[in-house]
Amino acid sequence: MIQDLLKQKEALEAQIAALKKEHREDAIAKCLDIINDHDLTAEHLFGKKMKAVKPAGIAKYTDPTTGKTWTGRGRQPNWFKAAKPEQMNGNASY
Repeated sequence: MIQDLLKQKEALEAQIAALKKEHREDAIAKCLDIINDHDLTAEHLFGKKMKAVKPAGIAKYTDPTTGKTWTGRGRQPNWFKAAKPEQMNGNASY
């Protein structure tokens, strides 16, 4: 009995997935028609232009007590300012 129900469930899930795919394709086609008919751009649809995401810099310095890092760009963190010059090796933690 449970096996029969599980088979029915699998069959229904397959039907649902097929219908979703079919409806999705229709919806995309309709959207593309509207976009083309009205000469819409991504800015029209989504507002402001999307900015490129800048990757985070690679950490060059690590605070040995807290594990916090600094890339060497931007304001120097207080822990970096307090370090002794002989502790600074550049591309390594100190």
